[in-house]
This record gives sequence, structure tokens and C-alpha cells, in this order.
Amino acid sequence: MTRRALWAVASAALVALVAVSAVLLLDDSDPVTIRGSVHVEDRAAAESGCRESQAFPDVREGATVSVLSLDREPLAEAALGPGRPTAEGCVFPFTLPPVEGGQDYRIRTPYADGVLFSLHAVQSGPVDIHLAP
Repeated sequence: MTRRALWAVASAALVALVAVSAVLLLDDSDPVTIRGSVHVEDRAAAESGCRESQAFPDVREGATVSVLSLDREPLAEAALGPGRPTAEGCVFPFTLPPVEGGQDYRIRTPYADGVLFSLHAVQSGPVDIHLAP
């Protein structure tokens, strides 16, 4: 085999390897764990230690957060974690169990019925949902 032919074969093999690697790295079908938080603008809630909010009484530790498909089919759910006071109100964290990748998602919380997030956003995470009176 000539040197030119050897370079051609090696170059073709390298291009094929790069293409296969890119497909594997960009495979969106792997399950994704969605992490995020619900931000409630309610200074009175922060003053109460985030135990209660007059503006959003259903947003509290233990409240349900769900991930839905684009067709609004439930995929997984979890509970909001304990609220942490901020200057504007309270932040309630959540971690949803792994769901199948490869699509956009709707995150449902009390008072937010299906906020849309892209696959890239949930993979990059965390996602934030802001509620203001």
C-alpha cells in the first residue's frame, strides 16, 4: 500500500470514528434527572421561615412537582424540598426521578401548569420557575 493510500484509509477511519463519537455523545435518549427550584416572590413568606405564603399557599415543602411530556402525559413526580428564605421570598428545591431523554419537558408545580423547558435546559440544569403575585 502506498503512503497516499495509507493516509486516505487512516483519514477515512478517523472521520468515521469522529462521526460515531458525535452520534453517541449527542444521543438524547439517555434518561435525564431534572433538578430545579421554585422561586416564590413573597417577603412575608421569607419572614415566616418559608413555612407559609399568603400569595401562594400551595407552594410549600412537600408539595408535588411533576414532569410531563409535551402531550401533558405524566412522566415522574417528586416533592418540593424545604424552603430557603431569600431577599425576595423563598426558594423550594426539587429533584425529579430520571425520565427518558430526547424531548422537551413541561414542569408542573402548584400555580405553574406546565412550564416548558428544552432538553438542553434540563440537562444543563438546574431549571428555575418563578412565581410572583
